[in-house]
Amino acid sequence: MSTTLATHQENALFDMPYDSPMDEGRSKLLLVLIAALAVVALCLSGYLTWTTWSAGSVAGCSSDGLIDCDHVLASNWSKWFGLPISLFGSLTYVGILAVCWPAARSSSGIAQTILLALAMLAAGAAMWFIGLQLVVLQSICIYCMAVHTCGLTIGVLTLLLLREATMGPREDQMRALLGVTEVATESASQSDTASLTSFHPLIATGVAAVGLSVLMIGQYFFQPAGLKFERVAEASTADAGGAAAANNPIPTANEQIEPANLNSDDDSDSVGELATTNDESELAPSPAISSKPASAQRRLMNFSGLSDPIDIYDVPVLGNPEAEHIIVEMMDYTCVHCRHLHHHVHAALERYGDQVAFVVYHAPLSKKCNAHVVRDRPVHMYACDYARLALGVWKLDPTKFTAFHEWLMESKKPPSVFEARQKAMKLVGEKILLDKALKADLFRGFASNSNVVKEVRSGLPLLITEDGIIRGFPKDQGEWFMFLEELLDIKPLDELSE
Repeated sequence: MSTTLATHQENALFDMPYDSPMDEGRSKLLLVLIAALAVVALCLSGYLTWTTWSAGSVAGCSSDGLIDCDHVLASNWSKWFGLPISLFGSLTYVGILAVCWPAARSSSGIAQTILLALAMLAAGAAMWFIGLQLVVLQSICIYCMAVHTCGLTIGVLTLLLLREATMGPREDQMRALLGVTEVATESASQSDTASLTSFHPLIATGVAAVGLSVLMIGQYFFQPAGLKFERVAEASTADAGGAAAANNPIPTANEQIEPANLNSDDDSDSVGELATTNDESELAPSPAISSKPASAQRRLMNFSGLSDPIDIYDVPVLGNPEAEHIIVEMMDYTCVHCRHLHHHVHAALERYGDQVAFVVYHAPLSKKCNAHVVRDRPVHMYACDYARLALGVWKLDPTKFTAFHEWLMESKKPPSVFEARQKAMKLVGEKILLDKALKADLFRGFASNSNVVKEVRSGLPLLITEDGIIRGFPKDQGEWFMFLEELLDIKPLDELSE
């Protein structure tokens, strides 16, 4: 056996020959499958990137049990140094699309090496994120799982494609060893020259391993804080007019703003219709309904981002209205992130007692009562109705609000509107559904709250303190407690009792 032939054999496993014909039929099929899966994964990754940046809910992904797309996408595991992981996934699949055809037809092995590296990176990342969803988050995003399935399949198909590419030259070597054909010195020389730019699976594996290591280390050790405090200039002292405005159940940022669809008959999900007239007397609060629950106590406070002071005894409050620290929570019962935050709020009330309390401000994410919503998502279709029922319960009997609020927020998704109505009527009677003036008055308040959220350029939930705004969502309960203790200088009740 010649030295040239031996050298050719040694490099055969790692070097793509200069001109190596593949089984055209099988290779073309594998190529089409890889490209098709990359297109699907790219589209899904692009949609998830857009959803993450817009802080919206994922279409068609419920929040029942194990399936909870919004929970997965809201977690810090869905980001890398603050950027959506789906963005990097999109770039990976763009690279696969760009290189898969050259990898199948190129005479050099550079394209094959790049394709294998990207495919192994996609497959490895898929296994990492599937494990995170099942073990750490205990929730599954079906869109994410579809992307990961594409990544794993692309990895397998890429190995098969490259196997097809090397099968031909290996068969030629076997024929040469059996003496069926002769290996020309000139061909061997060309193969040796081509080995300088040949296919290197070890290099591809190393690049993929480095990429995965950077991904995992960055996510595990360098997760950004889920909560951020943004200090806002101290609100000006309210004048007499501002103090008078505090007697409204919800402060009005702009009296000219009318709730969207206030005069529309499109409200089939509610008992009773909205007022269909512009007569101010019919839109005013019902005389039988006090605009402020009977209370001899008052506590006016200014909050950043709110133009008028708030009388803490004139709004729904979770906790003691005399608590040293009051935080305003802008929320929506159909907002998945709000529902997750609720459990942290509840835990804070238990941990810190009368040191902190939360004012509940409703900002429904439905165009029925939020002029800033362009199109209703199915998940937010009844957002205005839940908010109206909750605030109606508070107006009719403030002592029943906390129980109704907790009942609405206790599960991963709100109960049906029918169940919510039945519960509200059981607590405060049928008047909560039949009083049109009450409904119109509450819708005005929702429009005002939505303006505040729009002005501070934030999504929900939004927390507002006297000094600033809290944005984001805590990674876990430990971060939530640490954040509150540092910001408010409070301690757990068990430490205060020592």
